[in-house]
Amino acid sequence: MRVLIEPREACILCMVCVAICPEVFSIRGDKILVSGTPWRGEAPRDMEPCIEAASSNCPVDIIVLEQDNDEEAPSGG
Repeated sequence: MRVLIEPREACILCMVCVAICPEVFSIRGDKILVSGTPWRGEAPRDMEPCIEAASSNCPVDIIVLEQDNDEEAPSGG
């Protein structure tokens, strides 16, 4: 599953995603890392509930999940 922070300019670095799902999200300087990669990365499917919780609690609603078959999962918010 692919996870994107889009548009990244809208990220306010509130760290809600990090607090909810630290296995996937972290912060370095002025960037949110997704599985160690700035702004986008791959996450194991078993982390989907955690990522969806982070997405639905993101105050600027910019966490996007893309399924392996390129279908975009609904993001919360």
